[in-house]
Amino acid sequence: MVSLQNRLMAVAAGLMIAGAASSAFANPTFTVNESGAAGVAPAGCSIFPSLCFSTFQANQMGLNYLSNVALNTGNGTFSESGSLNITSFLNGNPEITVSGTHINSTYSLLANFNGAGTFTGNGSPSFTGTFTSFSFTLFLAPTSQLSALDANKQYTIASPDIVVATGGQNGPGQAHIFPSSPAQGDFHVFNSFLITPDGKNFFTQPVDFYVAFDASGNNNSTSCTPGGENLLNCALEGGGKAQFLVPEPGTLALLGGSILGLGLISRRRRKLAA
Repeated sequence: MVSLQNRLMAVAAGLMIAGAASSAFANPTFTVNESGAAGVAPAGCSIFPSLCFSTFQANQMGLNYLSNVALNTGNGTFSESGSLNITSFLNGNPEITVSGTHINSTYSLLANFNGAGTFTGNGSPSFTGTFTSFSFTLFLAPTSQLSALDANKQYTIASPDIVVATGGQNGPGQAHIFPSSPAQGDFHVFNSFLITPDGKNFFTQPVDFYVAFDASGNNNSTSCTPGGENLLNCALEGGGKAQFLVPEPGTLALLGGSILGLGLISRRRRKLAA
């Protein structure tokens, strides 16, 4: 028998996912203290830290990505591997690029990611994919010492790199590939964000840091080639944005009201059963 607590948790998770999908989430501000990247910064930064590190607020991050997607046309599944590079921090609405940061000069903020799922379509004009899993590792690395991308278009994470966060899919995720269209394709996926102790030295506010974020982007280059029987390999390049998530007050009220209502119904049922 499924417990009431488990049912409440399931309802809460469902409402949160639905809220995310309907954009019922605020776009919250966070604080970056770049001295949290000191472990990967050039040696001279310890002598002149003001030339290497800043502290600032932002509410989004700009990104570029590269990935390989393998489409199995026989069973309608796909797998993806790749990496992304945070190119800028953004703030405001409409957002503007935060000036005076040292990203991709003093340090780089990168992520390796892997995904899998199912897809429909035959590429004429598009493939529409639905993620069933997605995971990532976000890390700081010396800009001047980045490892070469491997066959999966991922970086090797090794000393002195600093893992900032890990996470996995916790909401909707979809992507499109248009092999022969100027639109090229796009993606959007919701994820958990599990910050590490080292990550809290970089993302310093809020203290109880956000536990979810979403990333989205548009392909600006798509190249697909046959890779064998029922296999199509696509190389993607593109850019987009990522932001952390926190439910807006209306969503929290809906969530709280639903949980309270379900609890009252369950209590009434127990009294009737007695």
